[in-house]
Amino acid sequence: MPLTAQQAADKYGHRYQRYLHYRNVGDPMADAVVQALDGATTPEAHVMIRKAIEVGPAAVGNAPQALREFAEWARDVPYWVDYDMMRHGSELFTRNAALIPTIVSCMALPLGYSTQSAKTLYTTSVMSGYATKRLRETNRQIFEVGVRDGLQPGAAGWQICLQVRMIHAIIRNRIKVETEWDYANYGEPLHNVHLSMLAAVLGSYIIEGLNKLRRPMTELEQEGYITIWKYGGYLMGVEPELLTSSHAEGMRHLQLIFDCELDPSKESIALIHELFDSVGPVGQIEDPEQCKRVTGIVQSLTREFIGNEMADKLQLPHGHPHATHAAFMAIIESEKFLHHFGHLHNPLEELQVKMFKNLCLYSGDAVLDAFPLPSHIGDA
Repeated sequence: MPLTAQQAADKYGHRYQRYLHYRNVGDPMADAVVQALDGATTPEAHVMIRKAIEVGPAAVGNAPQALREFAEWARDVPYWVDYDMMRHGSELFTRNAALIPTIVSCMALPLGYSTQSAKTLYTTSVMSGYATKRLRETNRQIFEVGVRDGLQPGAAGWQICLQVRMIHAIIRNRIKVETEWDYANYGEPLHNVHLSMLAAVLGSYIIEGLNKLRRPMTELEQEGYITIWKYGGYLMGVEPELLTSSHAEGMRHLQLIFDCELDPSKESIALIHELFDSVGPVGQIEDPEQCKRVTGIVQSLTREFIGNEMADKLQLPHGHPHATHAAFMAIIESEKFLHHFGHLHNPLEELQVKMFKNLCLYSGDAVLDAFPLPSHIGDA
C-alpha cells in the first residue's frame, strides 16, 4: 500500500512537498502552444507544429508566438548536455539493443502502469485499443533516442521527444474538455511528476534491468545513458527540478513516486494485460497460439523482474517456477547465442539493432509520420 501523506512527509520531507506541487503542474510551455492553437486538433495546427519541430521557427513565422518560442527553445541546447558522454551511453544501448524491449515490457512499463498514471493511460489507450501501436511507438522512441547522436538538434530522437511532448499536451487539453477529470485525487492529467517518471523509467530502470540481466557496463556508459534520458526528459517537458542526473538519483526519484502511488488499480491491470497481449503482434507473430505462448513467457519473465507480490497484485498467472527461471536465465545467456550466430550475417551490434528495428516496425520514412498528433482522446 502507498504511504499515507504523513508517512511520505516524514520520509521524504521537502522532496514530498515538491512531488505534491508538480502533481498539479502539466507542461506550461507546451500547454501554452496548445491553447494558442485553440486545442491544436485541426490538420492545419498539426502541420504548423510539425514544421516548427522539423524545420524551426523560420518555417512558422506567422504562427502564434507560443509556438515560435517553443521552436526556438528546443534548439537552444542546455549547457549540461555532453554529447561525448552521451555517445558512451549509446554504445551501451547498441550493445544491448535486443534486450531492452524485454526490460521495457517486463519491468519498466508494468511498474509505471501500477501508479496513478494508469488513470490517464487507460483513458487514452484501452479505450482506443491502441496498446500494440503504443508499444511500437515506445520502442521506436527508445531506439531513436538511444542511438549515437539521436538527440542532436534535428535528429530523429530529438524530433520524437518534442512530438511526444505535443501529443501529451494535446491529450491533456482534450481530457479536460472531454472528461470529468478528478483533480483532487489525480492532479493534472499527464502531470509533470509522471512526465519525470517516464524519463526516469526509460533511463534508470533500463540500467536497473540490464544489471538484473548481469550486463557489463562502464561508469561512463551508465552516466552517458542517464544523460541521454535526462536530456530526453528535458525535451519532453520535465521541469528542471525533477530531472535526474545519475542512476542512483533516478532510482530514488522513482522510489518516492512508487511509495506514494504504487497500488495497481483496475485500470493498471487492464493496461498491463493489454500490454502483454500486444507483445506477440509487436514481434510480428501472426499465429494466435504462438502469440498466447509469448504472452505466457512475458508474464513469467515479469514475475522474475518485479517479484511475486507485485505480480500477484497485477493478476499475473503463476507459471512453473523452474520454467520461469529457465526463461530468465536464457535471456541472461542470450549474448552467447548472439555472439555464436551473429557472424553469419552481421556483427553482433548490427544484429541487435536489426532485431530492435523489427520490434518497432522501423522504416526510413519521415520519423514524425510514426507519431501522428491526435485530434481526440481516442486518437492517442
